[in-house]
Amino acid sequence: MSEEKRVASDKLLGKYLSFVLGDGEYAVEILKVQQIIQMQPITRIPRAPKFIRGVLNLRGKVIPILNLHSKFNMQSVDESSITCIVIVEISDRQSHLLVGIIIDEVKEVMQVTEEMLTDSPDAGRSNSAKHFIGAVRVGGKVRFLLNLDEILSLDEIAAIRKTF
Repeated sequence: MSEEKRVASDKLLGKYLSFVLGDGEYAVEILKVQQIIQMQPITRIPRAPKFIRGVLNLRGKVIPILNLHSKFNMQSVDESSITCIVIVEISDRQSHLLVGIIIDEVKEVMQVTEEMLTDSPDAGRSNSAKHFIGAVRVGGKVRFLLNLDEILSLDEIAAIRKTF
């Protein structure tokens, strides 16, 4: 393994929260996760982008809730008793923003090791490729590691900040 590739893979090592979204499995750095809550009524926002489901009042703080199914152009899944909201911190160049992401099911907190890392399928043609920082193999399945800081464009973050 080249030195450059080894350094890049070392950045992916650590603890991640894994979850199901549609028919895929994904994971985010555990340090970005603030909390996991059950689905709750979400207040819709008129004329908000399709991927913003609305807002949630969480202990006096208004949190925008993102629908990653819409953001990633995935077919929506009916909510169930295991659907939940993960409150995460995303960062842009200027500051941090708390958002909730709706997920279909929490899988586990996992420790990503070098042996688990796999080459990501060629997503270069996909507009969502920047959202993924890597992939790991767990029990015969591939889980994609999401880059939360790249899920929203700078314009989308600015629009959320203006609204909330």
